[in-house]
Amino acid sequence: MLFRSATALDSEGQKLSQSDVVSFRTKRIPLQTPIIIHPLEGDTVSSASVEVMWQPQVAKGFRVELSTVETFATRQTKIRSVDGNQYSYIYEDVVPGNYFLRVRAQDEASYLNSDVVNFVVVEPTAVDFLQTKEPQVRKIVDNGQVIILKPDGKRYNMLGQLLQ
Repeated sequence: MLFRSATALDSEGQKLSQSDVVSFRTKRIPLQTPIIIHPLEGDTVSSASVEVMWQPQVAKGFRVELSTVETFATRQTKIRSVDGNQYSYIYEDVVPGNYFLRVRAQDEASYLNSDVVNFVVVEPTAVDFLQTKEPQVRKIVDNGQVIILKPDGKRYNMLGQLLQ
């Protein structure tokens, strides 16, 4: 239970009046099950960057878990924690393969898990690079070879392979 009163002051800071003390309680909002909105079950992601997004909800924080095994065994799982006002996380340098994903909403005492989403990451192709929505991606020609230059400075050939 919490207690509060209010005091009115004049322009010189002198007390004019004070309210009675009132008591009140705050209501705890129960955790809701997180709902993942990207990627979806069965999706194929053709990028080494996987952006995980879930519906906004009230929580103290979230744990985003990306795993190569459905049991989310510790050694095969990348776990990232984010604040309660963040509803996405980007995993970088994700290698091609089959993945399982879940988001866990957290309050002061517990976690509540989303449904598990299974998706596949594949090597990006030249078509993926050419159809990108990133305006900063540039195509350049280097000694007759077309090279895709991404905003992070990485260079890819037309097959989507990272160039050294």
